Amino acid sequence: MDKYGCLSEKLANEIKSYDATYFTYDEPVPFCGLQIYPITMRYYNDFMLSNQCLLLNKNETIEGLKQTHLDFLIGKLNDQEEGQLWNLRLSKLFELIFHLKDGVRCTKCGGTMTYAEFLAKNRELALKEDEEEKLVACPNCGSTQFEAMIRYAADSETKKYKLVVAGHSIDAAAFERLRQIVMYQNLPDYYDDSKIDPDLKADYAERIRIKSQKSGKATTEKKIVCVAAKTSYKMDELYNMPIRKFLMLLTAVDDVIQYEATRVGMMTGMVSMKEPPEHWIYKKETDVMGDAYRSLDDFKNEMSQV
Repeated sequence: MDKYGCLSEKLANEIKSYDATYFTYDEPVPFCGLQIYPITMRYYNDFMLSNQCLLLNKNETIEGLKQTHLDFLIGKLNDQEEGQLWNLRLSKLFELIFHLKDGVRCTKCGGTMTYAEFLAKNRELALKEDEEEKLVACPNCGSTQFEAMIRYAADSETKKYKLVVAGHSIDAAAFERLRQIVMYQNLPDYYDDSKIDPDLKADYAERIRIKSQKSGKATTEKKIVCVAAKTSYKMDELYNMPIRKFLMLLTAVDDVIQYEATRVGMMTGMVSMKEPPEHWIYKKETDVMGDAYRSLDDFKNEMSQV
């Protein structure tokens, strides 16, 4: 199965076209009047925490099967126990991908203020001695009508929920596109597994866990340091590199080291192979779920010999 296997043909073709025209060159993707910007390594950890808003799988619950992914997310935003956490995640995600600060927006001119700025102006007005009703005014046009920069509301015609970001509407269909665009834009090895059998996914997750135990783990910081050690990039350059390019660079560095070591081993007679090693530039894409079709017992037995 390739990494677009679970997407509809239409959405898969859209993502592939963005890959060729936007993702490859780290350009923002036009979307519903907004721009979806690639995220840099400086915010990698923030992205990996906040992207849970996009990875929620409604199909894993009975209630979710009847909902859209947007409705399912809004349900999380209203959850009594974890709603605040999901709202923080969504706010951070939209700050990263749309390059905006969560706060309020003037409905007349579109001017914006962060919540901190808005509250500060409220406090200033409260300290004034006159008794007239005090409302914060937009510094650009003087209007006192504001709305949240990021909010959700029911469409007046369809009565279905939509997200409203900086005055631009994102309905359920657009949110389905947003989920995939952002993930494929930033993570080169990402694939949508929402339609894969849960037991198969659990089996695959166990394989990943076993592999990570064998190979060890590296923090984001260590990965950045390792790439800096093996390339001419400086730390600040790596911090500001798009996540997508950094992960591809990290993989390329690892591939070229292994390739060159194998070639040297073959030339000195220390390594013997029936076929020459696959060239690190032209490596074929692997089946993302290929291992999962073997029995887990066979896989464990293979890993125990490593």
